[in-house]
Amino acid sequence: MRNSRSLIALMLILLFSCGGGTERDLEEVVEVTYESFPQFNADSAYAFIQKQVDFGPRVPNSPGHTATGKWLMEKFESYGLEVQGQEFTASAYDGKVLELTNIIASFKPEMKRRVILAAHWDTRRVADKDTERIN
Repeated sequence: MRNSRSLIALMLILLFSCGGGTERDLEEVVEVTYESFPQFNADSAYAFIQKQVDFGPRVPNSPGHTATGKWLMEKFESYGLEVQGQEFTASAYDGKVLELTNIIASFKPEMKRRVILAAHWDTRRVADKDTERIN
């Protein structure tokens, strides 16, 4: 609230310092508010990483992959996000069919201007330059 008042005061000062403020100018001043956001907590971030690692390798078609996807969706829902899972299959380079899911968690989906954050949550079956484990 204090920041909002300071911002309005600054806007009024700038408005009148630019020459002859009128009632019409004052009608166009809009109060800007900012929502609070949680502080970053390193302990929580580490616990979330540890939880994902504890599921084991998140290779598609594995129990670790399924459990991690379910946990991520539940965690997003617990924070009040609107969650969708887009399930699909894809063929790997060797023809193996992979069961995959895009997880979409939306905050305030009705807003026109939003930010997208995206990341892979699964692990690869084979490393690009792994000469020991080809399959």
